[in-house]
Amino acid sequence: MDRLIKYGDIESQHQHLIDEQSHQHKNGTGSWAILEKDTKKIAGAMILCQLLDEHHVPTQDIEVGWHLNRSVWGKGYATEAGRAMLDYGFSKLHLSVIYAVVKPEHYASIHITERLGMKALGLTTKYYGIELLLFQQTASDKIEKIENK
Repeated sequence: MDRLIKYGDIESQHQHLIDEQSHQHKNGTGSWAILEKDTKKIAGAMILCQLLDEHHVPTQDIEVGWHLNRSVWGKGYATEAGRAMLDYGFSKLHLSVIYAVVKPEHYASIHITERLGMKALGLTTKYYGIELLLFQQTASDKIEKIENK
């Protein structure tokens, strides 16, 4: 309740949530709010950050990911934001590879990684201490896609 009082009116609260959701680390990675185009309401969050190992210790591997409100599923937000994050990671941060990890039962997220052109590498238990599907895209994959358009 203190937060509502501290940030006052609805517009101030909304901006605070956007600012809080949009957090960038010193290395350029972080999380960003995804806003609905028409309403500017928070639709979810996009991440480009270090993957955590089974002990939740950051690794050197960088992950792209998305977390969306159910109300916006299937509207293309994750794909659009994912493309932007991959482009940012390769062109601005000069990353050589970006990974995505998906729970095997999350079919929609698997389809998003496919639409993003990420390659499936199979199952792994290397991250977060659970079994996940691992996908990757390399900077050279991204360049090849651009040249073949």
